[in-house]
Amino acid sequence: MINPRVYGAQAVRASLGVALVAAAVWAQVGCALPRASLPSATAQDAMATASLWVTTGDKTRLLSLEPPLPVTRAGTGLAADAAASLPLIIDVDPSKRYQTMVGFGASLTDASAWLMQKVQSTEQRSALMNELFGRGPNGVGFEFTRLTIGASDFSRQHYTFNDRPAGQSDLALAHFSIDAQRDDVLPVVKQALAVKWPTEQLEIALTARRRELAEAQGNARLYAVIQRLRERLAADGCLACGGV
Repeated sequence: MINPRVYGAQAVRASLGVALVAAAVWAQVGCALPRASLPSATAQDAMATASLWVTTGDKTRLLSLEPPLPVTRAGTGLAADAAASLPLIIDVDPSKRYQTMVGFGASLTDASAWLMQKVQSTEQRSALMNELFGRGPNGVGFEFTRLTIGASDFSRQHYTFNDRPAGQSDLALAHFSIDAQRDDVLPVVKQALAVKWPTEQLEIALTARRRELAEAQGNARLYAVIQRLRERLAADGCLACGGV
């Protein structure tokens, strides 16, 4: 999706700060080979396993390699012995649709925005934004992006939108400020909106880290923070052609 010769290895690794993890499944099958050159059923049966790596929420297993799983021919409608003699072929019928997708997107973090603003040239940044949010020949066409309420794991420093000195509180949010994201994140948001506008709208999700959610003193408190953030984004022109 991103050309490393254009954007550089660091930008490729950090761009948009997408958290990609779950399981890696690999199965060696004959779907890419002409039918005439497929191995015998016996040889394919020996290859028809998938390797599985598992990470659990409680961290008891972290990318743990599990025993190989057999790749079966279930659903052929044939008896077990007849199905076992068939070549292992995976057919994809693009004319059959089983679900619709609202859209796709990725997080826009402090680190990725900083790389775009400070490392990339204007031409590189424009090419990247059109590749991510545009509908051109090389465009992915993201419809969503996510902004964090305060710092995230991909921020260069910790901050909130209402930092106060130790011992002070501000439940009325009188000192609420998005200045921490004004130099890097917000300019990139505006560039993404400009790519989508006027033919499309970019949907923006606002999320907090789990700790901030726990400290938000209930849903009403968090709602007040989100409402104040929406007001600040609108004032900065970040909602002119986007929705939150």
